[in-house]
Amino acid sequence: MGEHMEPQEQAARQHQNRRIGSEEQKIRRIQAPIAGLSCQACAQTARNLLQDVPGIEAARVSFGARSLSLELLPEATIEAINKALARGGYEIPAGALSEDDPDSAIAFAQEMEDNERSRVTRGAWVAGASALLTIGLSWYHIHGTWMLISAGAGVFIGGRRILSDGLRAARLRAPDMNTLVGIGALASFGAAVIEVLSPNLLGGAGHHAHAGPMILAFVLLGRVLESRARARAGDALGMMMKLAPAVAHVAQDNEVKDIDLKELKAGTHILVRPGERVPVDGVVLIGTSALDESLLTGEPLPQERGPGERVHAGAINGTGALTVITEGVGAESALGRITRAMREAQASRADSQRLADRVSAFFVPAVLLISLVTLVAWLLGGAPLGDSLGRAISVVVIACPCALGLATPMAVVAAAGRGARAGVLVRQASALERLCAAEVIVLDKTGTLTLGEPELGSLVPVNPKANKKGLLARAASVEQNSEQPLAQAFVRAAREQGLPILPSDQFVAEPGLGVSALVAGRRIWIGSPKAAIQRDHEPAWVDELCEPLRAIGSTPVTMEEDGTLVATIGLTDRPREEAPKVLAALEDQGLQVQIASGDDPLAVEALLKTLDLERIPFEGSASPERKAALLTELGAEGRGTIMVGDGINDAPALAAASVGVAMGGGADVALESADLALMSSDLSGLLRALRLSRLARRTIIQNLGWAFIYNLLGLPIAAGLLTVFGGPDLPPPFAAAAMAMSSISVVLNSLRLGRANLED
Repeated sequence: MGEHMEPQEQAARQHQNRRIGSEEQKIRRIQAPIAGLSCQACAQTARNLLQDVPGIEAARVSFGARSLSLELLPEATIEAINKALARGGYEIPAGALSEDDPDSAIAFAQEMEDNERSRVTRGAWVAGASALLTIGLSWYHIHGTWMLISAGAGVFIGGRRILSDGLRAARLRAPDMNTLVGIGALASFGAAVIEVLSPNLLGGAGHHAHAGPMILAFVLLGRVLESRARARAGDALGMMMKLAPAVAHVAQDNEVKDIDLKELKAGTHILVRPGERVPVDGVVLIGTSALDESLLTGEPLPQERGPGERVHAGAINGTGALTVITEGVGAESALGRITRAMREAQASRADSQRLADRVSAFFVPAVLLISLVTLVAWLLGGAPLGDSLGRAISVVVIACPCALGLATPMAVVAAAGRGARAGVLVRQASALERLCAAEVIVLDKTGTLTLGEPELGSLVPVNPKANKKGLLARAASVEQNSEQPLAQAFVRAAREQGLPILPSDQFVAEPGLGVSALVAGRRIWIGSPKAAIQRDHEPAWVDELCEPLRAIGSTPVTMEEDGTLVATIGLTDRPREEAPKVLAALEDQGLQVQIASGDDPLAVEALLKTLDLERIPFEGSASPERKAALLTELGAEGRGTIMVGDGINDAPALAAASVGVAMGGGADVALESADLALMSSDLSGLLRALRLSRLARRTIIQNLGWAFIYNLLGLPIAAGLLTVFGGPDLPPPFAAAAMAMSSISVVLNSLRLGRANLED
């Protein structure tokens, strides 16, 4: 994205995957709209102003999204941030900084954009009317004072903000687009003054009075059109924000009351009527209905939901009434996480943006130098001062750092919005570029190649006389504390058999190994056979106990009570129907496909055989550390990697991959560690993500190519190159129009992503 951050690029990958530890708790991450940005150089200036503010760990300023992302230590204050930004003429609207209410921040951003567009529109009207009046006065040969008054109104009233911002940037030794446009407008007005005071001094074509206001009119009109197009590119974020209703129907004391969503607490019973949107994340207590979740997951068909099943904020209820107990409200709901992730993506940095950043750092000074050289060269060549000055002004005005600055961020904004509508949640802009460049894709098994809804197949006690139901009840009592899909299989089986699920204490989860807890005074441990061997059980004996389960394709799990192995349990999981087609398509696209699973190797092999995918290499019994090491090894070979997973066990591997992709419905830790998330559980979303990545990359290249070509051709033409060969001059107003159109064309090209077909 078009943003800047402190130059710790070596650690950027680890940083973006969210540091975990005590330091994490001390850092506040906030996002807010920022007013006053008009070009890429402005974003750089704003970032530089924040460098010296105490307590700012990292600052990112996005020109394309007009947003500010900060990581703050406790000593940082909002007052100090605003004071630093004010030096450059930038500001964060009052009330826009919200850590707990992202919808409020988004609303402030939209209000700020609307206000800015209105202000720029008024300036464009004043400058345009001034230019037309000045031209009219010229037609009627009314020159002198009246013409200067007319032109001056356009320059100093219509262009007041551009002039003040340009002057402020120059004082900070960070000249930007406003500086260039301001110089062009003032130089044109100065030439008009000279024409009035000394008509013969300039020579040449003359009539410079209308040029100043016309330059500003075209520039401001371009900004209005660009703003409207940019708003269209970001429509998906606003659409997501509006999915949740403002109130919830709360069931209290045998009556239903409407309560503001911001006042709703977790654990509240709410009523969702037919045809209404679900206001929060929760679990259905009473009722059954089909819910339309298409805008959240991209899944076109309504999904049946009943008691015990989760529903998400933003889904449209079908024909049945539901009573739901709330779990996630506002920012903590799935919808809140989606909008937060979209804001993060819009404010994040794409790899290709670095080129634009390097160019923008010296662009404005270089243009000013070219303009000066143009003026001197034409004067030395014998051209009249008026013509030479006009060409120098055209050079200043036609140069467009904005097109370069918008090339990448607008493509990312549009791609993030299109992805959200297709159930592909982009968390990091750079991931869009890396995804299509990857060579190897590694997939987890459970929840990725399978439905992630394991069922209890068989429970085999070590002691044939042991009570199976008692063992299952105690196992479920331990697993009730875990969010792993395998754990829920125990709980479901116990409930189906009417077994009691007992209170447990001192629950401990060891990723990749197992879980344990105290149940009825016994230390119960449930884990993989590999972990049982590590716990000093005889390897041959453990293998002997598990072999019958492996032979039928079940995933074996071992159970201990107070250190004694008491049972082996077989779990089964249905494969995803779309998995063979998706994996074949990945191979057709040139990707090397591998499987890395913490599951038993024989269970993985059985699944691949069922799916007719025996050709795909796999690694079973892979711990979280081993999965991460595998991705690191592949990356060390210089190969781009993709990791697809859904569980806590996959989080380290998701962070270690070039691009981590989390499956919908996965653990929160996995979603937080991923660069992209598939909001539905359909593996086909991976193909849509790859298609989106290729289209976004192509659009970025087109935008950057156009921006560079425009400036490479525009500057010589503005300098009068065509006149050397008998061609026409490019007057400053037309140069301003060309500059405005260059930015608009980049935005419009990016907007095509919003209509892209991701199913090919």
